Amino acid sequence: MGSPEQHLQRAVELDPGFTDARYQLARLQARNGKTDEAATQLAQLLEIEPRHAQAQLLHAELLADAGNIHEARASFETLLEEDPRHATAHYRLGVLHMDHGTAHDAVYHLEKASTLDPDNADAHYRLARLHPGPEDFQKARSLFETAVDYQPTHVEAHFQLGLHLRHGRRYDTHGSLASGGFEAEARDAFETVLDLAPHHAAAHEELAHLLARAGDHADAGKSFAAAIQHDPTRISAYLGLAALQETTTAITICAQALQQDSGNPPVHLRKARLHLDAGDPSAARTHLDQAAEQAVTRIQALQEEANAALEGNQFLHARRLEDHASEMTAQRAEALHQLGLLATDEPNTAQKHFENALATDPEHAGAHHQIAILQHAEGDSQAAIESLRRSVEIEIQNSEAHHHLAQLLQDTGETEMARNHYLITLDLDPAHEAATKALAKLPRK
Repeated sequence: MGSPEQHLQRAVELDPGFTDARYQLARLQARNGKTDEAATQLAQLLEIEPRHAQAQLLHAELLADAGNIHEARASFETLLEEDPRHATAHYRLGVLHMDHGTAHDAVYHLEKASTLDPDNADAHYRLARLHPGPEDFQKARSLFETAVDYQPTHVEAHFQLGLHLRHGRRYDTHGSLASGGFEAEARDAFETVLDLAPHHAAAHEELAHLLARAGDHADAGKSFAAAIQHDPTRISAYLGLAALQETTTAITICAQALQQDSGNPPVHLRKARLHLDAGDPSAARTHLDQAAEQAVTRIQALQEEANAALEGNQFLHARRLEDHASEMTAQRAEALHQLGLLATDEPNTAQKHFENALATDPEHAGAHHQIAILQHAEGDSQAAIESLRRSVEIEIQNSEAHHHLAQLLQDTGETEMARNHYLITLDLDPAHEAATKALAKLPRK
């Protein structure tokens, strides 16, 4: 007796117009990985019966899976023109737009899919991923929860629900941006992930962050170690584990991370700070140089990848790459800022580092502050005041910058402005003795 595929092949040979046999043959071939042969059968079938809905859907799915995005999109759209309520076509088209198109179109089709087929857990999950903003916190949470209700084994839905709750970025009743507050629910979500997928490294790491925040450093360390065990390339887990250790052990853990990724800027930056804590500025300078230098190459690569994603209409992927490039830019600026702080006995070198930090990230408050100190030392009080104003605009919670600004304003005769900044200093740091004394000496209004 022959195989099912052989029987279907024979049926098609005997009757080339036997479309149902062609469709079943194509399904079997696709299931067995013979996608090219399946596509050929479907193309021939659709020449005979262009409106065969099942064949249209399978053909479009094969095109999408093969990366033929434009052809797949056109095929799904044709199917929806003939049947606007085709839930699977809406779902697959929504997935295509999510991965290779626009968020707006993805939301439209996935909402259609979830309405027409409420049991489609992945449609709810993907819709939640498309609402990442703090204004949509509750909506995204509800969609993630719906996804895991309909499919309790959907690992990534549980994981993303946990992330969403751990960060908790939302607007409160007063319209202010808030975060956190759902740690217990987030922990439940990550523990569910690990019940379903014990080797899920990211879930181990996220659980570790929650445990560390709760003060359970022993269990947090075990979870970070589990994340590293299941994915030795997970650099963020090394950094999390290092943060729980004393300086010498933390330096060793960072060295292990660099064995996985020798040019990783965040690791070099962390290792530099640890060497400073250990009283080794020379080693710190070496790692700061590496962090600043390696970041340049990585930022460029991320930007090029983001541009390529944009050209391919992968808008969501492009945005994630751009966000990563922005993070890397901030890390380069911080490395340059730290190099400037290490060069305070060489004002020209220090100034060059601070200026490079601001050229990299004009929003680096610390670099503006340090430039102001150098400008004041050179006798340019007005330039120093402007630099300090910029610094406190960016980082309003920096009490020392407000204090320095108050001092300079007082020296230049702007008594009332100085008073305001002394008051802000004391509001941020009520124990600030210098600000208390200076404020007491100012003439009363």
